[in-house]
Amino acid sequence: MLSCEYRIDNKRLFLNTPSACGRDWNFEDFPYLLMKANPMIKLKSTFFLLVLFLGASTITVLSQFNYIYENFGEDYIKTTDFNRHQKKINGNADAPYSYRLLTDYILEYTLLKFVPYNTPEEQRIKYEVVSFGFRFIQNFVIFFLAFIYLGTLGISRSNRVMGILILISGMNFAFNQSDLSFYTYTELAFFLFAGILINFNKDWWILPLTILATLNREGAVFIPVMLFSARFSQTRWRQLWGFKMFSSQLIKILALSMLGFFVIYFGARFLIRVETYSGSRYGAVFPGFQLLYLNIFNLMTWVGLAQMFSLLPLTIIFVNHWPTILKMYLLFLVLPWSAAVFVFGSADETRLFLVPLAIVFIPALLKLVSLDNLQSS
Repeated sequence: MLSCEYRIDNKRLFLNTPSACGRDWNFEDFPYLLMKANPMIKLKSTFFLLVLFLGASTITVLSQFNYIYENFGEDYIKTTDFNRHQKKINGNADAPYSYRLLTDYILEYTLLKFVPYNTPEEQRIKYEVVSFGFRFIQNFVIFFLAFIYLGTLGISRSNRVMGILILISGMNFAFNQSDLSFYTYTELAFFLFAGILINFNKDWWILPLTILATLNREGAVFIPVMLFSARFSQTRWRQLWGFKMFSSQLIKILALSMLGFFVIYFGARFLIRVETYSGSRYGAVFPGFQLLYLNIFNLMTWVGLAQMFSLLPLTIIFVNHWPTILKMYLLFLVLPWSAAVFVFGSADETRLFLVPLAIVFIPALLKLVSLDNLQSS
């Protein structure tokens, strides 16, 4: 059994143990050290996290279903959403939804396949019930991955819990003009997983992850961009003028990942030929400057974003204190992502901004809080 002796001096913690002798610990590390010393505390912490993820998943799913019932009607999931799902499975959905197949196929051939029904009405009811369970699983995975991702950025466990609470709030305001949109939440999980792999230096895993994520939604093109941003953040400026900026292995991974994306992206459009294109909620408005104009001057765009992000974007004021990797994510991920949403989508559908929220703005705030605590001590 590990025995820890410690003393507190000038708001610092010193451990007199063989594994930590002479190491200077912050108070943020204290819960972790207690868990190492006491297995019961570790068990309680694990149980707390399990309850946190379960509670967070329940709250966010109930909020989303309540939003749909109040704004679109109690039969919306059993009718409109079910019909949209069936069109995807049958290959006759409008573009671009006809190419976003991965999540619907997972839903169709896992949970839905093993729930029996006798009549079309029972099939619709089954879809609604299974959809609730599927969204619960999605959110549980998202919160779990978010907790791990924040940890790979060096954020303490207590601050990561605070980050999960912020993410709960953001997701509860991400339903504006939105139905279940399973693929959006699968996409968020992909990006969180990509962030974890990148921070663990598992660069080659980005290639299959990008290919798989492309089958879910075209936003997967930004997964190799995340890898590029992270490795660019580790580059010294003097290397920018030479040929040793990136390793040959990294260049291969980025090139193959982008190639894989374009093969899947254009291959799906070649194999699944769809004549009708689903326009935006503004009507028959195709992507471009007109859609950008409508998004910018739509009041609900800014109301929805303010509700979801709150004042988190104000952390940009302190961008000089951000970790370099988050600065690069802001430059190469958040800005192009936001521009793409405004030009190609409906920006008042705030769920489309969940990736910038979870990948950049929440960890940026938590790192600033950690920095402030360190300076205060």
